[in-house]
Parts: sequence; structure tokens; C-alpha cells
Amino acid sequence: MNIDSFWRIIEKTTEPRTYAAQEALILSELRKLSKDELIQFNKFVTQLYYDAYTWDLWGVAYIQHGGCSDDAFMDYRYWIVFQGEDIYETGLADPDSLADYLLEWHDEAGMEGYGYLVSKVYTEKFNSELPDTGIPYPQGDPKGKQWEEDDLNTRFPKVTRAFQPQR
Repeated sequence: MNIDSFWRIIEKTTEPRTYAAQEALILSELRKLSKDELIQFNKFVTQLYYDAYTWDLWGVAYIQHGGCSDDAFMDYRYWIVFQGEDIYETGLADPDSLADYLLEWHDEAGMEGYGYLVSKVYTEKFNSELPDTGIPYPQGDPKGKQWEEDDLNTRFPKVTRAFQPQR
């Protein structure tokens, strides 16, 4: 499996805009994969998840959800990986440009579940735990420029307008 085939699998599952619908599609696609393919798929998920450890993406998640703890940001990063290559790449390059897309997912439950899908299928199929990827967890602070809550509306005006409309 290469990164293109990884993204093709994800793209097959992105049309439903609810976690429950997408989860069923992802699980179905993952169940088609071999042991080695599942391990490689998990490596791609893990690397992309780590690469999404940025202050800007955290700021957008904070605005979207009216706050975002470090645990919630972990879930958010898995969520953005499973939204497909275009949304993922756009989210990292210009998170503010995701405002309209994010509205489709506002208050959507289930983001935490994305982090468990690959291991769930691996355990079902092979009756063992998914091996560790060996990819080191990012150390230190997220990449990019740290924000203060008071600065978020200036840094991310589109997302702010979408989730905190003027009264």
C-alpha cells in the first residue's frame, strides 16, 4: 500500500457527513485489507495524525467547539485525517479556509472513534493487537505559532464568523 491507495480508501468513505455512516464505510473498507495492508494503513494514519499537531489546526478546533482540550484535539486530528486528502491538506495549509466544511460537522459526535477503527478491524481479523508503528510521537509544543484565545478571531476570521456569528 502506498499513500495514494491510502487516500483512495479514505475518499470512498467521505461522502456521508455523519460519524456513524462514515464509520460503517471505513470498517467495510478496512476489512478488505490484508494484515500487512492494515499495518501500513495504520502507519499512514499515525504519520498524518502527528503531522496535524499544529497550533493553527488546534485554534480552529477551539473555535469550532467552543474550546478544545488536548484530548479533544487528539480526536480532532484523527477526524481530519479521515476527511480525505483535500480537506486534510487544506486544513494544514490554511485551516481558516475550512469554515464552510466545518459547519457540516458542527456538534458531530464520534470524533473520538476515528482513532480506534484500524485497531478494531485488526483485532477482529487477526485476534491480536495492532503492532506499534514505530513512529515517534511529536515532542514538545505543536508546530507553528502559538495563539492566545483573544487572538483567535483575528487569526481565523472565517471560522470565527461561522461559529460565533455577530449578534
